[in-house]
Amino acid sequence: MKLGRWQTPVGICSAWAAFERERFEALATAGFDAPGLKARVLHLCAALEATLSASFEPAAAVIEASLGTPADGDDQAGVRDPAAGHAGWVVWPLGEYVARRGPSYPAWALQTLHALTQHFSAELAIVPFFDRDPELTLATLQRWSC
Repeated sequence: MKLGRWQTPVGICSAWAAFERERFEALATAGFDAPGLKARVLHLCAALEATLSASFEPAAAVIEASLGTPADGDDQAGVRDPAAGHAGWVVWPLGEYVARRGPSYPAWALQTLHALTQHFSAELAIVPFFDRDPELTLATLQRWSC
């Protein structure tokens, strides 16, 4: 299966010149026909884990840099433009990556989730942070909501 243009990691390639795009695409497409959206998201996350930096902080910096400019209010036109950076459904595997790799780095990971939520929902990705440090996570969410 070939990934569509909107699914290729254009933003990640722009954010990190050393990203192994061909390796990512090979890993991402092998077995991508698994049934179910969540299974596909987990599959793409595993491909990201194999190709992003083994250290969370540089990987999170690349993820954040791969995102486009957040939408202004209700204007979602820029969010739909893949040339502007990652947004929409393609962000879900990035959030899953943060959920898997970020709980040991809660401050940075929560910052990355904050950036991701300006491009797609990350409500499932925050669960491991509640499990690990509910007070910090709740305080962070409260700060974001005020």
